[in-house]
Amino acid sequence: MSGRRVIPVFFSLILTPGAFADDAALDGQDPVAYFERTATHAVQGGTAHSETFRGATYLFADEASVQAFRSDPESYIPAYGGSDPVALATRDALVAGDPDIFTVMDHELFVFADSASRERWLRDFDALRQQADPNWRRRHPSVEMVVPPDRHPRGLEKYLVKDDLGAAGYDPVAYFPEGGGAAIKGEKGITQAYRGVTYRFASEAHRARFVQHPTAYEPAYGGWCAYAMAKSDYTKPNPKRFVIQDGRLMLFYDGFLGDTLKSWNKEGPASLEVAADRYWKSESGESP
Repeated sequence: MSGRRVIPVFFSLILTPGAFADDAALDGQDPVAYFERTATHAVQGGTAHSETFRGATYLFADEASVQAFRSDPESYIPAYGGSDPVALATRDALVAGDPDIFTVMDHELFVFADSASRERWLRDFDALRQQADPNWRRRHPSVEMVVPPDRHPRGLEKYLVKDDLGAAGYDPVAYFPEGGGAAIKGEKGITQAYRGVTYRFASEAHRARFVQHPTAYEPAYGGWCAYAMAKSDYTKPNPKRFVIQDGRLMLFYDGFLGDTLKSWNKEGPASLEVAADRYWKSESGESP
């Protein structure tokens, strides 16, 4: 897309990117493809696979994406109708987002006018979201938002961070199969701030993956030992002891008192995860 376009305030319908380019929402990019954790760029859809929702026509790369969209379209359409959330929050302006500049957070797609807006959104998400939501609701009072505006803001009191550094400086993407599946220290010169926590990465490619899907890569339970969390306690983990369970990074204590990853596997990962999720929510107010 060339340049940013401000949509007039009197625009009364739900804003969709379809208003920007040849009647195809998101400039014809497949909305479902954004939600693949390994996605680092938009995927072009085709006219052979399309679906109309709320007056906007979305194109898809294949029939599987069409079926996924049909089953739950609210989960895939871009937030704020595809307008830049930072402009909405800070200037109460509807500025068209660029479908190639995006992030997925808490299974919600946000598109941005430029990379600077995306970086600011990642860094100051809580404050900006609390501004953007009421501005959008005022324009579209009859539209039920996928994520309610009274969500619990993220407080870092319960997070394991030192000097704002998360995961003890280890690369969160490296733990996952697409990042190599190993505990690797990040580089001091390759960092990304996300909602008050700074992460380091072993490569720019890993940082780019994180930027697209930060909530998919952050360690569970604020970075604390998952086993301790299941036992209603806080223990610093050994960043080299980990497991990817249900698509989430979980870290474990391994020291003088024992190897909690072994205890986790022995006692039952599924039930312990439920217990850890419950305690973390009671402590932090955040759902897993």
